[in-house]
Amino acid sequence: MSITAKSTVQLGTSVRVRGLVPGEETKILFVPESESNFFDQKLPLKSIVGEALVGAKAGDKISLDTFDDKIELEVLEVQPTEQ
Repeated sequence: MSITAKSTVQLGTSVRVRGLVPGEETKILFVPESESNFFDQKLPLKSIVGEALVGAKAGDKISLDTFDDKIELEVLEVQPTEQ
């Protein structure tokens, strides 16, 4: 896989975002569904957050509809995870 392809959010990448938790940065690892663990911020792409962020790159701002509000996520960094 090319470096360019890995600079966007996809399976096997980690992403640092601002806005998921007010005033905090959050690091999320995108993993296969069988390895997901929401408490460890290991999410599948088919999650609400994963679907909103897939294809995003550093600097992007993404609107995310939650159950009772709309929040904006700012993508700070996208990196491939070590396999």
